[in-house]
Amino acid sequence: MINKSLFTSDNQKWETPIELFDKLNEVFDFKYDLAAEDITAKCKNYYTPEDDAFNYTWDQTSYLNPPYGREQIKWIERAYEQSKKMAIQ
Repeated sequence: MINKSLFTSDNQKWETPIELFDKLNEVFDFKYDLAAEDITAKCKNYYTPEDDAFNYTWDQTSYLNPPYGREQIKWIERAYEQSKKMAIQ
């Protein structure tokens, strides 16, 4: 059974703590933040909801902290598909 409290938050935006991002970025050197807001972007290059990252090819090392909630799975599926394409190149 799925816990109903997982779908009750009014705010689906949870920012990654900068300390965690910095440690990950040291290893991966992210070029894009795929699901950002102007005030939460972790990379110089980023996509906001208005940009809609799904309109672009994710062909560089990118950071993704997807919006929580029912839409999250589409972000994870897209990241998986894009990572498979990059592995082939």
